[in-house]
Amino acid sequence: MSEEKTKKYIASLKSELAFYKEEYQKFKHQEFECEDIKEELAELKQKHDEEKRKLEEKIDWLTACVNEQKSKPEQSIVQYNHQAQGTIQELQDRLREATVQKEGERSRARKPKSSTDLFLSMQRKMDK
Repeated sequence: MSEEKTKKYIASLKSELAFYKEEYQKFKHQEFECEDIKEELAELKQKHDEEKRKLEEKIDWLTACVNEQKSKPEQSIVQYNHQAQGTIQELQDRLREATVQKEGERSRARKPKSSTDLFLSMQRKMDK
């Protein structure tokens, strides 16, 4: 009787060990995915900031041009002002779209990686 209980106890320990090994593997997989997401987020943020900086520079330059044209005759000012205001508005719209896109990318759910992608990701981490 005691031998049978011992065998059952060993079997239950083995099943618990298998369960916790599986949970550990899931955790490691999620950890690698989290690191990849952080890297992608940093890259996206850098691209967004660069695009935003460029758009702001263009807006500032166009605003300066419009202000400079105020000293010219009224007719050329009106014509140039309408062109510049259109361009400024277009750049501001693009900046707004880029900001909305960045926020959308943050909230977008991430698809699980295939085993090949996971393997390559893990290999890259080990190479570092």
